[in-house]
Amino acid sequence: MNIHQHLDPATILAFAAGTLDPVLSVVAAAHIDWCPVCRSTMRDAEQVGGALLEGLDGTSVSDNCRT
Repeated sequence: MNIHQHLDPATILAFAAGTLDPVLSVVAAAHIDWCPVCRSTMRDAEQVGGALLEGLDGTSVSDNCRT
């Protein structure tokens, strides 16, 4: 299988963030599995997302938040 087109960056970011529509997520996952270029882009997106999360201040939640 030869891949001739790549996923656009917005699709890869949404996939990495878990916000992509479930049906499109299946398509994106299959494409990323086969495409080393998009797989690399997704790893970059995940690293950026991780860095953003690390930069957030921790906020305590109340004791009754699980009730």
